[in-house]
Amino acid sequence: MKKTGIIIAISFIAVLVIGGLIYSRMSYKICRNCDADEFFTRGIEYTCSDKEKYRQTGLEFINTAAGQGHVKAELTLAEVYSDKLPKDYILTDSEQLTCLRRVVTPDQATGLNYFAAVTKAVEQGHELDAVTLSNLGVLYLNGVIPTDNPMDKAVGLFKKAAEAGSFSAMRLLGKLADERGDYSDAMEWFTRASEDPAEATAPLMIGDYYFYGKGTTADYQKAEEWYKKALARSEKSDAGVKDMALTRLDLVQRRLSGPDGSTRQQVAVNYHIDGTVKHFMIFAADHPGEYIGEVINDGSSITAVMNKNLEFTAQLPELQQNDFSSMNEGMFWILNTFAATTHDNAADLIFNFVLTRS
Repeated sequence: MKKTGIIIAISFIAVLVIGGLIYSRMSYKICRNCDADEFFTRGIEYTCSDKEKYRQTGLEFINTAAGQGHVKAELTLAEVYSDKLPKDYILTDSEQLTCLRRVVTPDQATGLNYFAAVTKAVEQGHELDAVTLSNLGVLYLNGVIPTDNPMDKAVGLFKKAAEAGSFSAMRLLGKLADERGDYSDAMEWFTRASEDPAEATAPLMIGDYYFYGKGTTADYQKAEEWYKKALARSEKSDAGVKDMALTRLDLVQRRLSGPDGSTRQQVAVNYHIDGTVKHFMIFAADHPGEYIGEVINDGSSITAVMNKNLEFTAQLPELQQNDFSSMNEGMFWILNTFAATTHDNAADLIFNFVLTRS
């Protein structure tokens, strides 16, 4: 009887030891009474493990959290499954995604389904961080998430993100305003975006507005200040912006200095345009009643044509017409030609072109 008891005791201990070993090896898969947030947190911890089994479990936990409506989990899976994301989309955590993509095969349809779940959460009043709101706006704007009114959806989300502090959303709102020709609104958004010390594009755009007098009075000194700010910020972040800032700085500094290096007198030239985006006429305030030139895009070339009825163009045939790569370049050629030929001592003057309402 005593021997039997010893055998039972030994067997019980053996079961406990074996069970403990099994549990210790499998405990990483167990998450008793875990809620969605705990599943997501543990899943993220596992995704960058050196062990394949831990990474797989991490993915399973994140899937579990997403299945319980955890928005961050849905967003993480949306990003990891999406093969391509638009240029202005800011990844939530690039390191996590690199880890997860070792166990996930990209599938655009699956990614889109998870993004749809995130947008549904927004519609239901779930509060999201500024970066996510801006990202959803980018997805709508680029047609990744289908909708009947992508612009309205995107702008609404960008404004929410901007009010929550997203500098990226502010810059994108400025870009959209610029594209529709609302330069005052664009300048306001770009000015707010420029509060981000890493933002280089917004100050470059503000410099352009001061240089060309778009949405504000032309001011070469202010343009120079903003171009310098754009250049300083682009040194570490954006080579493309750096090149543009250098080119613009050279141009504005040439305008500010005369041949002898002296400061030149500035003269405002008010103008307005009338027509379509592919064919518009330019009117100067000090030459009322008759347009000074027109810019035409016929689909194959862009041509700027001075009004041949003007006295100075009739006398100078070489200044009557020119081809350009953009409508803006053609417009400013007309304005510069008009200003230079209607002012005495034009070489000693700086012409600030100010766009006004007709």
